[in-house]
Amino acid sequence: MYSTLAIHDIGMTATTTLDDSTQHLLAHRETWRRKPVLRDIYAEFHRAIESRLSPIPGPTLEVGGGPGGFKEFREATISFDVTPCPWLDFAGDACRPPLAPDSVANIVMLDVLHHLAYPQRFFDAANELLKPGGRLVMIEPYVSPLSWCVYRFIHPEECAMSVRPLDVALDEPVADPDRAWEGNQAIPTALFWRDRRKFEDRYPTLRIIERRRMSFLLYPLSGGFGYPGLVPARVAPAVRRIDRWMRPIARLVAFRCQIVIERC
Repeated sequence: MYSTLAIHDIGMTATTTLDDSTQHLLAHRETWRRKPVLRDIYAEFHRAIESRLSPIPGPTLEVGGGPGGFKEFREATISFDVTPCPWLDFAGDACRPPLAPDSVANIVMLDVLHHLAYPQRFFDAANELLKPGGRLVMIEPYVSPLSWCVYRFIHPEECAMSVRPLDVALDEPVADPDRAWEGNQAIPTALFWRDRRKFEDRYPTLRIIERRRMSFLLYPLSGGFGYPGLVPARVAPAVRRIDRWMRPIARLVAFRCQIVIERC
């Protein structure tokens, strides 16, 4: 489970012992450096998140900060993950952040919800942390006919629309709680499209103000963090133009979605 790695990118020069999760995050940071197309895609995600933040005063909390991309983009963000990382502010449980009630203006997440074993507990925590008028802004996988083929047969994580995150008891997980890097990519689509009415009934003070399907060809062709890229940087602008043309058929081809929820 443990190995010894030399770290040069996080302010540490000595050889340091790291667990598997930290190694995973370091690997993501290395991929981030090697793939300019991926950095451009995530910069677009970061801008999309920032553009939806609530204007009310207060801190922005990033849940699942991972390799630290959003905090690098927006330094003022308080960012944490379940794994201690020198580039984040602290480590903690997404369902029990160590902050006072009504103390946060925004909670932001990028590819986190579908990894959570207890989504109901997370939304209970978010409802408690956010100030009135505060927002939860997230970008997550979206299951369209096109993305389902990739998520189901190529991507290593599960993609099962049979998941019922709001129909289970609070102490019943919908993913393995001991394997934070696994998840079910169908959870966001199930929650905010198929089960939207059920979500609104369960959380009457968390109002869904936006659901946007996004990210069509460029992201899957980039290879993400786990696969070789198929799009050279010089070709990426042309693929991005094709992505814009595909917006009218987003329901059929989207790989991601942006969800904005405001606390009443």
